[in-house]
Amino acid sequence: MLANVLNVFSWWVMGIGAEDLRDKALLALEEVVQECRYRAPRRSFAIRFALAYLWAYSGKDRKPFDDFWRRLGEKHSPWSFSTADWDLQAIYRTLKVERRDIVSDRMWKARQTEERLSKGVDPATGVPLRDSSASHSDLES
Repeated sequence: MLANVLNVFSWWVMGIGAEDLRDKALLALEEVVQECRYRAPRRSFAIRFALAYLWAYSGKDRKPFDDFWRRLGEKHSPWSFSTADWDLQAIYRTLKVERRDIVSDRMWKARQTEERLSKGVDPATGVPLRDSSASHSDLES
C-alpha cells in the first residue's frame, strides 16, 4: 500500500508538479534573501526543505545549496544581502533557470513594506505613522 502511495506521489512530483514545486521553493529562497537586508534570517525547516528539494531536482553537486544554507547562518553584516543574493544566483545557475528581476524586486518591496510598518513608518512616504492608540484629545493638542 505504502509503495503505491509513494509511486503516485513520485509520479505527481516528477511529472506534473515538479517545475511548479521548483518555482515555489525558489520563491521561498527569494523571500529569505530579502530578509538578509534587515537581519540574519531564521534558518527554518521550510527553507531547509526548499533547499533539499531544489538539490534533488537539480541532480547536481550540493555545494551551492550548502553554501546558501551556511550563509543564512552567518552574523548579519552590511554584506549579508549581497552574499546571500550571490549564493542564490548560483542556485539558479545550477538549476539552469533564469532569475527574473521582477520576482526579486517584488519580494524586496513586500519585505520593505513589512519592515516599515513594523517600525511605525508609512511604507510609501517613509513618514512616521501617528500612534493609533492616542486619544482624540491628544491629537488636538
